[in-house]
Amino acid sequence: MKKEIILFVIFFCAITLNAQQEPVIKFYMTDSSTKQFSINEIEKIGLISRQDNYMMKLVFQSSKSAYYILSNVDSLNFSADVNRNNNLNVYSQNTVKSYSLAVMDSIIFFPIGISQGEVRIGTQLWMQKNLDVATYRNGDTIPHVTNTEEWKNLKTGAWCYYNNDPQIGAVYGKLYNWYAVNDPRGLAPEGWHVPSDSEWVKLTAYLGGEDSAYGRLKESGVEHWQSLNIGATNETGFTALPGGCLAGAVGSFYNKGNRGYWWTSTSKDSSLAWIRLMSNDNIVSSRSVSYKVNGLSVRSIFNAPKIKNISTKIITTGDELIIMGIDFGSRKYPSFVSFNSTATTQFISWNDTLIKIIVPKGASSGKLSVTVFEQKSNEMDIIVIETVKIGTQIWMTRNLDVDQYRNGDKIPQITDMRKWISATTGAWCYYNNNAELGKVYGKLYNLYAIIDGRGLAPKDWHVSTYNEWTVLIDYLGGQDVASGKMK
Repeated sequence: MKKEIILFVIFFCAITLNAQQEPVIKFYMTDSSTKQFSINEIEKIGLISRQDNYMMKLVFQSSKSAYYILSNVDSLNFSADVNRNNNLNVYSQNTVKSYSLAVMDSIIFFPIGISQGEVRIGTQLWMQKNLDVATYRNGDTIPHVTNTEEWKNLKTGAWCYYNNDPQIGAVYGKLYNWYAVNDPRGLAPEGWHVPSDSEWVKLTAYLGGEDSAYGRLKESGVEHWQSLNIGATNETGFTALPGGCLAGAVGSFYNKGNRGYWWTSTSKDSSLAWIRLMSNDNIVSSRSVSYKVNGLSVRSIFNAPKIKNISTKIITTGDELIIMGIDFGSRKYPSFVSFNSTATTQFISWNDTLIKIIVPKGASSGKLSVTVFEQKSNEMDIIVIETVKIGTQIWMTRNLDVDQYRNGDKIPQITDMRKWISATTGAWCYYNNNAELGKVYGKLYNLYAIIDGRGLAPKDWHVSTYNEWTVLIDYLGGQDVASGKMK
């Protein structure tokens, strides 16, 4: 009888795959024990508690890795192909991807959490608690102001506890004026920011609109919210608490227990900024405004990384690629670079604005992206060159497919045949002007593009000469047989 192994993916679990005559799968448990089964005994591995804050990492002997967000994975099983090679099959979002056990090293499940606690809602990642920091991101101290007369005259950042009571602050976090929110030194920790009004709108829309969203965000029960705490389910895990506010102009604290107020980073005018308000007596949120001098709670949202530029758009596997942008982080959170579906965690250096990596084997042309803590960046087009060594020569394995010279100048695309015939400078086109054909066969260039002094081929490459073709053909045995060996 076949066994079904159910993985409760908690904390850390590693599975090692041994490519033996009869492959086995070994489970390394969190209590340091191990369990081993032949894959012939296993029908499937079913994943339950498939939470968004866990990832599955497939590690290959080449050091290449593949990543899956665990909530997207339905199950795993093993099979043999027509050549009797054993494969691991990953069923994810109505698709199946097969990996040969012969090249696999292990499978790792790991949580992706941070000390503050976080919750994913739609595509956004939010802190699970109100902000409770006393310094800006650069380390400068945010003034702690307890005198309400001093507070109401402020035009710079400050914080306080509700009723100036640290015991209340331990539960509800600090109250900040909007000047702290807007300070360029950054109120939120590294990798995070105070959400804009539009980011709150996006959150609300994902949860069904203002008529229902806020019940799904509020902590349920009446431990912190006053009765009746209508409609509160906290099904998102957001755990909104009623921290009240400091009305800065009058110097009084109001509404702890029945109202929660959160700043956005969006200013309305010189004295007002947009906020969100939740209350104990309904599930309808108020998108409202508050005076910037008031003291309100703050939630943080994780930054999505953004690629601004890359060192080259045409690169060979094994070469160094520099990725420039913002919010790449410092590798505090799980991070990787993807070439289409091929991900790599191998890097030379990685900081918040610059990543240096070696392009891995298996990387393919298409879209380059950076993922930090499951937040994916924008995509950049990149051409990855696969090479082959024949004799003493190294050739590209695909036809050239560039639309700019080596110095970055654009090569004109000409689709009109009469203009093509009369052109006296470099140009390119697709066969039959069909871009889909270009994906397979590359671009067609006129001679003027080939001889242009700016260089048609990428850095460290050149268009092959007649003599170089002769060397290749001779090495392969002459014209009678060479072409058959290359096709």
